[in-house]
Amino acid sequence: MNLQRTKQELQSNQAKTSLKTISSTGLFKQTNEQAWQGTNIQTALRHHPEETRATVVTLINKTVQFIDAKKTLHSFEDMALCAETIFDVFPVLKLEELRLICERMKQGYYGNFFGRLKIQEFRDCIIKHEEERASILEQQHKTISRGAEDPTKVKEYDPEQAKLEWRMKNNPFLIPGKNETQPKNK
Repeated sequence: MNLQRTKQELQSNQAKTSLKTISSTGLFKQTNEQAWQGTNIQTALRHHPEETRATVVTLINKTVQFIDAKKTLHSFEDMALCAETIFDVFPVLKLEELRLICERMKQGYYGNFFGRLKIQEFRDCIIKHEEERASILEQQHKTISRGAEDPTKVKEYDPEQAKLEWRMKNNPFLIPGKNETQPKNK
């Protein structure tokens, strides 16, 4: 129970740090890799729901005001609906990634928004960002060491060996090579 409380406190503190980071003024100089290390939206909403909503709506508002498209989100309700849509559709998006996306939208990274900047355009930009991020995640998953002390000496997964280890663990009377015949499940 104490371990779980410590984990929740850590997540809460990380969410506060992320909220502070994305609401700061000035240039946002994080890369895709750095932004991925932040706090995801779902965790931030769990620990600081009001502050997360307010910060994201403010971020959307600043982006909309900067781009100044002809058909855009105008009212607070429109921006709040955009934020809630992002929360629902992209719950694992990191707060830092959202700030990075908004900064890139301002810079024209995802194209120009002369005529329109509504919820769909935010959604499209997030999808483009996720496509870029996919290669980063693939690279990270290639280096998973499966708990080995030395990641360069990870043995290949052997399904037969894993099956035998599982059977040995769950049947202490199993002697390999002697009593391996067990009834098949129908």
